[in-house]
Amino acid sequence: PLEHGCVVVRGDRILAVGPTAVVAEGRRVDFGDAVMTPGFVNAHAHLEFSLLRKPLGEAGLPFADWILEVLEYRRSPEFDPSAATLAGLRESVGHGVTTIGDIASCVPDLLFESPPGDVDVTSFVELIGLSEARAASQMRRLDELKVPNVGAL
Repeated sequence: PLEHGCVVVRGDRILAVGPTAVVAEGRRVDFGDAVMTPGFVNAHAHLEFSLLRKPLGEAGLPFADWILEVLEYRRSPEFDPSAATLAGLRESVGHGVTTIGDIASCVPDLLFESPPGDVDVTSFVELIGLSEARAASQMRRLDELKVPNVGAL
């Protein structure tokens, strides 16, 4: 913590951080009793679930059963990954998140166009294959996705 701190900014660049006495000239803005932090990072988001009214599954549900509920939801008519991703981005930006690692079953075009606010999003496409045949099918699905620089492990 830096009591009575000052941040010197030119354009969109931070030039210096230090005690208020460091600033000799320029416009001053006093934010009062406030805390300034870097933007928050959400390294593991699932933006496509941002519109869920309640969490999927119940406490104590075995993981494999929970995954089946996730898959069922993704096939339901209420699943709208573009609208949910946009809602999740707006909510994130509104709470100070500037960097997101999004785990998604698809990547909405809006992430390639211009996400709302000043947010950096990296999408990790999640392909779930609980059987060998399903895993092979999911790997073939990579060709259908509009994802630049896709690599498989």
